Amino acid sequence: MIFECLNLINAITINCISKNNPSSACCTGEISLDPSLTSISDDAFLGCSSLNGTLVIPSSVILIGNNAFKDCLNLVGELNIPSNVDIIGSYAFFGCHGFHGSLNIPHGVTTIGSYAFTRCIGLNGSLSIPTSVISIGSHVFYLNSGLTGNLVIPTTFTTVSTSLFNGCSGFSTLTLHENITSIGSGAFSSCTGLTSNLVLPSDVTYIGDSAFDGCSGLTGSLILPLGLTSIGQHAFRSCNGLNGNLNIPSGITSLAMRVFQGCSGLRGTLTIPNTVISIGRETFRDCTGLSGSVTIPDSVDSIDNLAFSMCLNLSFIGLYSVTTFEADSFDGTVVPTIISNMPTSQPTGQPTANPTNPTGQPTSEPSSSPTSNPTNERVTVVTVIRDTLQMFVGGIKNTIKPTAKYEL
Repeated sequence: MIFECLNLINAITINCISKNNPSSACCTGEISLDPSLTSISDDAFLGCSSLNGTLVIPSSVILIGNNAFKDCLNLVGELNIPSNVDIIGSYAFFGCHGFHGSLNIPHGVTTIGSYAFTRCIGLNGSLSIPTSVISIGSHVFYLNSGLTGNLVIPTTFTTVSTSLFNGCSGFSTLTLHENITSIGSGAFSSCTGLTSNLVLPSDVTYIGDSAFDGCSGLTGSLILPLGLTSIGQHAFRSCNGLNGNLNIPSGITSLAMRVFQGCSGLRGTLTIPNTVISIGRETFRDCTGLSGSVTIPDSVDSIDNLAFSMCLNLSFIGLYSVTTFEADSFDGTVVPTIISNMPTSQPTGQPTANPTNPTGQPTSEPSSSPTSNPTNERVTVVTVIRDTLQMFVGGIKNTIKPTAKYEL
C-alpha cells in the first residue's frame, strides 16, 4: 500500500494519527510525497510507526517542520535532505531508527532545531555539516553512535550547543575551529571513539558540565585557554588519555566537582592560580600521574571531600587560609606540608617569639641586638601535620591544630 500525501502541498497540514482517536493510524505502508511540495508542516507524520519503505523528500521542499517525521520508526534507506531545504525543525527526524548510511546536510540549510536527528541510531556513515548553518539547537545528534569518521565543527559556529554530539561514540577525530568561544554542557560527552589530540580554541571562555566527560581516547596536552572563566563539573572526567602539565587559567575562581577526576594520564605539574577560592568535591581525584609540589594559594578558603584523593605523587604547599576543610580531602596522599605567611612583629609591649623561646616570655639573657625584621616583613611558617595523619587516611573529620615552627 502506498499512502499518497497529495494534500500536503504548500504546507497544508495532515496528521497521520487522528487527534481525536490516537490509536487509529491512518498512514500505513510506503509513503509518496507530492513532487511540488514546498513545506512539510509541524507534526505532519508524528508517530506514524506503521509507515515503511524509503522516504523521498521532493527537491522543492524548503522547510521540514517540527516533529515532521518524529518516531517514524520503520522508514528505511538513506536519509537524503534536498538541497533547497533552509530549515529543519526540532525533533524533525527524532527516533527514526531505520535510516542508514551517511548524513549529509546540504549547503543552504541555515537552521537545525533541537533534537532534529536524535536517536537515528541506524545512521552508520559520516556526518557533514555545512558552513551555511548559523543556528543549531541542543541534542541535535544525541546518541547517534553509528556516525563515524572525522567530526569537523563548521567555522561559522561560535558555540557548540548542549549535548550536540553527546553519545556519538563512533567519531574518531575532532576539529574545533578558532571561532568557538563556548562549549556547552555534554557537548562531546561519551564520544569514546575520539582518539585525536584535543586542541581547544584560544578564545574559549566557557566549558560546560560534562563537556568532554568520558572521552577516554582523547590525547595530547590539555592546554586550557588563558581567557577561560568557567569550567563546569565533570568537564574532563575520565579523560585519561590527556597528558602533560595542568595549568588552571587565572580567570577561574571556582573548580567544580570532578572536573578532572580520573585524568590519570596528566603526568606533569599542577598550577592553581591565586584567583581560585574553592576546590570542589573530587576535583582532582585519581589524577595519579600529576607530580611535584602544588601550592594552594591564599585565595582558597574551601576544599571539599576527596578533592585530591589518590593524587599519590603530589606534595602540597599552602592551606593556611583554608577555613572549610574536609577530613578526606587528601585521602590516600602524603601528609601535607603547610607553608604560609605570618607577620614577624608583635603588638606593642609584647616580646618577640624566637626559636628557643616560642612562648614569647622574656629570656634571662636579653638579646644583644635588636630584631632586624621590619614591622611589616613576613616570614615563612612551616608546619608539618603529624598528629592528624588519621584525618587523611582514615576519613575521620578533625579540627586542624598544627604545631608551627617559626623561622625568624
